[in-house]
Amino acid sequence: MSCKDDRRAAKTLKKWTHQCWLTIMEHGFSRHGKTQQGERFMDIDDLLTFVEVADTGGISPAARRLGVSKSIVSRRLARLETELSTQLLARTTRGAALTEAGSTFREYAARACAEIEAARETLLPTGDLRGRLRVAVSLSFGPADFAPVLARMALNHPRLHIHLSFSDRFVDLIAEGFDCAIRVGYLPDSSLMARRVGPIYGKLVASPQYIKMHGTPDNPKELVNHHALMQGTEAWQFMDGKKIESFEDLRVWQAGIQLVKSVYLVTNDGGLAKDFGLRDQLRRAAVSIPTNIAEGFERASRKEYVQFLNIAKGSAGEVRSLLRVALEVGYLDAKRHDQLRDTVVMLSRSLSNQIKAIKDSSL
Repeated sequence: MSCKDDRRAAKTLKKWTHQCWLTIMEHGFSRHGKTQQGERFMDIDDLLTFVEVADTGGISPAARRLGVSKSIVSRRLARLETELSTQLLARTTRGAALTEAGSTFREYAARACAEIEAARETLLPTGDLRGRLRVAVSLSFGPADFAPVLARMALNHPRLHIHLSFSDRFVDLIAEGFDCAIRVGYLPDSSLMARRVGPIYGKLVASPQYIKMHGTPDNPKELVNHHALMQGTEAWQFMDGKKIESFEDLRVWQAGIQLVKSVYLVTNDGGLAKDFGLRDQLRRAAVSIPTNIAEGFERASRKEYVQFLNIAKGSAGEVRSLLRVALEVGYLDAKRHDQLRDTVVMLSRSLSNQIKAIKDSSL
């Protein structure tokens, strides 16, 4: 190809990036360099906006991904629907859903946008990145650790526009229009594609006075005998190979063992000792709590771990119901019943906190 041909291609491409002639025909979707009778003029930005709204499921996430206001997105959609004389999207309070016509048109529109993008790529230097990259970064470490890296990336690729959002909350990548997220922690079971960037190491610290009074733990399991300053419902998690050990669930397991002891003691005397049915039910329900906590602790999958914790929580509810029965039939006095009930309630709350901590942990 001659230099003259290159200039002509570049000139044509510039025109295409500004506008695109599209034809809706009986046999499909085509493009032409000039208008004919029955054809309609459309802007490529309108098509791209429509595809983004269709893929993200709403005007707001599409606007965030495109880096424009919601009013601009709405105008582009309205203009496109006017040109086609058909409704492509059904607006709802939850977002926007494709109509039957919109679903069909989306495939052709996406193909046209992809072809324009491919044409642009052929004229860009090899390895040159461009476009808009929206990244959700953790507020706790992002400004200090990742902001300098992304700043250097932007300098190396001047055509690339990087938008950062610093927050420690859970982020819905698709609904909020993010391309990726950088998080610290363990990835919950999900369909997200994840890649490990690198490890972050932490330390457990204590004052000299505390060590003098309580000694130094040699491994994570010994932490159950120590006091800890923790934030809210957080759990300290330790990695041993692929196995995750948590300080929080060790304390919950110990509380479950103490409950089993109390239940066995109370069912050895009085009417409960003679009512074999109620006694055995109460014992089985109590034993089920630490048993399922321990079983879940041995599972490599965090999803399975949560399932066993939920079973343990259900057993705690069963213990409360059986204690109530024992009170109603006169096997337990009110004081003893209230003591055991309060113990079960605290244990159930600890299980809820542990489940929440696991579900809230994110990459």
